Amino acid sequence: MAKVANLPPYLGQLLASLDMQAYNRWGIVRKTHGVMADDEIWTRFKGETLTHRDVCLRKDLYYPKEPNFIEFL
Repeated sequence: MAKVANLPPYLGQLLASLDMQAYNRWGIVRKTHGVMADDEIWTRFKGETLTHRDVCLRKDLYYPKEPNFIEFL
């Protein structure tokens, strides 16, 4: 693993949120599927069946909840 200069002070928190012990760019891509907030593309690894709905970070934008008509009765 290559050393990275100027790591942010919050790196430990980020790694913990990904259940990682050390900074590893490939490991981060594997965990996040390379998706960012408004991405419509992502990395799907061999053997996975993920869809956009699975990896999308802004589901409320792309997949708004369908109204529950029972609530209106």
